Amino acid sequence: MIQAPQIQRLYVFLLNKRSGEFFEGTLVNADFTERWPFSPMNTAGVPADLLVSKIDAFRLIDLHAEGKLTGRLAEIAATLKEDDNPVMMIVTFK
Repeated sequence: MIQAPQIQRLYVFLLNKRSGEFFEGTLVNADFTERWPFSPMNTAGVPADLLVSKIDAFRLIDLHAEGKLTGRLAEIAATLKEDDNPVMMIVTFK
């Protein structure tokens, strides 16, 4: 089993377009049973109401085996092999 590197704290600041205020955001994915650090990618071509991130296939497989995934992400993880490409996550703000 491949061991994932330790993840360091990533500071994410978001802009409230209505008020013009910045705030430190905590991004939570409901498909994880516990908090999981979300590291948005810097992609200039992504629309302003989306964030994009990726997670390695082997890490999703490990999380699924540990029972830490639910929903659609658990379904995706169940079909992966350790050497598959990373999974892209597209986050839409509510």
